Amino acid sequence: MVKKEGKMKVTYVTGNWSKVLSAKKILEPLGIEVDNVKMETKEIQADSVSEIAKHSAKEASEKLKCAVLKNDTGLFIEALNGFPGPYTHYVDEKLKEDGILKLLENEENRNACFIEAFAYCEYGKEPVVFESVTKGKIAKEKSGTYGWSWDFIFIPFGKEKTLANYPDEKRCLLWDTSAYQKLADYIKNKELVFKYKFNAAHPKYVFLNEKEINDYLKRGIDVNTWTVNDFEIKDFLADEGVKVIITNRDI
Repeated sequence: MVKKEGKMKVTYVTGNWSKVLSAKKILEPLGIEVDNVKMETKEIQADSVSEIAKHSAKEASEKLKCAVLKNDTGLFIEALNGFPGPYTHYVDEKLKEDGILKLLENEENRNACFIEAFAYCEYGKEPVVFESVTKGKIAKEKSGTYGWSWDFIFIPFGKEKTLANYPDEKRCLLWDTSAYQKLADYIKNKELVFKYKFNAAHPKYVFLNEKEINDYLKRGIDVNTWTVNDFEIKDFLADEGVKVIITNRDI
């Protein structure tokens, strides 16, 4: 994880400025700086967008030698049994929007969603993936002048117009961005682990694995409500990915 002037930094591997804006809006207020680079990575054929994103993120991280964020997006259309799904990029090249509209001709069920897989990969490590789901429907005809590709036929839930009717700064607000928050939580937790490793003599954090958290919950103790204060801790579980608890309770 790269740091710049005290901030954590991640490089978003994309040339899509709308995606960069979405990441910046959520991650930068949380102290995670986002820059971007446009580069080609090999897109494997896989059965899930998560696997595709992981492979691309690993490749980009090895080439750039830094922490990267890479996403892969699949359009899942209900009436087509989830097609094109993980093959969305290939279908975009071969059929394009007109081909999808043709497949849905006379079809009343227009429900669809985009599943976005965001793969975060630190240099020399394996990627982790967080997913977002943006629900909507397929229009009966193309419309709009902004964006590209599926933007011209996808209408987000609660809207009457396709994504292509909204400029970048508005279009980025129409996507489900929950994966960015999950990513921010993950990076922040890793930072707490990092602080622990270098400040073990004066601990402030408790690291609990999933089994321990469940054991506390069964005993009626909600560890998520514990509050800040220093106290002596006997046993640490400082593996990456464990739950970080800040507490003044005697455990």
